[in-house]
Amino acid sequence: MSDIDRTARLAVITREADARESASAERRVTRRGLMSRDRIIEEAKALLAEGGYPALSISAVCKRAEVSAASLYHHFGDKAGLCAAIIEESIASSARQFVEIISDHDKPLPQLQAYIDATRQIGREAKSNVISVLAALAQARSDAPEVAEAIEKARAAAWRFAAAEFADSFGVKDGMLFTHLQFAFASYIDHVAQSSSSKDDARALYASYRRILLITAAAIRPDFLADKDFAAALAEASTDGPPQHSSSKGKMK
Repeated sequence: MSDIDRTARLAVITREADARESASAERRVTRRGLMSRDRIIEEAKALLAEGGYPALSISAVCKRAEVSAASLYHHFGDKAGLCAAIIEESIASSARQFVEIISDHDKPLPQLQAYIDATRQIGREAKSNVISVLAALAQARSDAPEVAEAIEKARAAAWRFAAAEFADSFGVKDGMLFTHLQFAFASYIDHVAQSSSSKDDARALYASYRRILLITAAAIRPDFLADKDFAAALAEASTDGPPQHSSSKGKMK
């Protein structure tokens, strides 16, 4: 898929705020206004990273971003609009990184490794990590219905975009399996990164994820086995013992 096609898809998927997006497009946009909007989103993500959804109050965001409540409402309409914008910006940022890293590879094994590297790179950036953002905003389910609805729409858009990217990158009809693997893995990695002080735990998780992707890719694309490098990596992944965590004896290979 060309960069133009990917850009078009990203524009469609990340702008599914329906009436809210149409309303925001009608608002007057200035350079100072765009800078203010970006600052509000960045500070809102910082609050989510520090204290989860409970920390995301309008007053706290305004104080951190040094803007008035009127400015926030001007850009986003309400808290639901702010939450949707946070997710959409995070999706777009992660998607751009993913496409940039993986698009230069056309063989199975380099593709899979590039994807793992992309996941690792995106995961290091707590503020723009869409997994962390979605996890923090999931706490909003008990808040106003319109907030939960906006978050659910943005989450669904993230899944659809990722599935389409995987389908293109790995030449499969349905990329949702890879999407589910990625979101489940990335969520757990985020948990481990926050709860474990040992780098061995994260290394073991990445090693396990690589093995899972190799085995899954072989099942979905048997033709990958014709590539000798992929076949060799799969054979090693299928026979190697489970990676050891820091609490186990010995060290991970």
